[in-house]
Amino acid sequence: MMRMILGWVLAAVAMFLVGFGFYATPLSETAVSKASDATGAQIQAALRGLPRDGFYAIPNPLTAADAAGMLTGPTAFVHVRLAGRPVFDPMTLAKGFAHYLLVAALLGAVLGGVQRGARSGVAFGMAGVAVLFIHFGGPIWWSYNWQTAAFFAVADFTSLAVGGLVMTWWLRRRA
Repeated sequence: MMRMILGWVLAAVAMFLVGFGFYATPLSETAVSKASDATGAQIQAALRGLPRDGFYAIPNPLTAADAAGMLTGPTAFVHVRLAGRPVFDPMTLAKGFAHYLLVAALLGAVLGGVQRGARSGVAFGMAGVAVLFIHFGGPIWWSYNWQTAAFFAVADFTSLAVGGLVMTWWLRRRA
């Protein structure tokens, strides 16, 4: 069991490094649209009027008064955290690594039951299906920005595929 856990850790480290390459470098700027400082301050002030943390549709398409606003625009889907957060939070890194460790364990469980020669293909297939379902539904169903969705899709596909390949390599070593 310790050898399998070591494989999970190696895959999690690989996924973490891929994530670092996408999110802790200037490459991440391609995923985020930028507002001027003045516009950002106005939006931040308006967000302080919200009652709690959450995901808000603005205008709210479920109310008759706001439904017309959906047609005329602008519209937004906003994730709000009223308390704020540090730009760099070590706990986020720790939780992210734990998340990758869980994903690596699931990859190991699935790939361990696959014939040896098919594991890489299954790893790529799982990564592709996950990314297609999770990231490309947003622009279709929720009008998310395609550029942002594509960035997250490429980042997550790369991370999952690398994690899957590391688990494939590790499982081959165990045999």
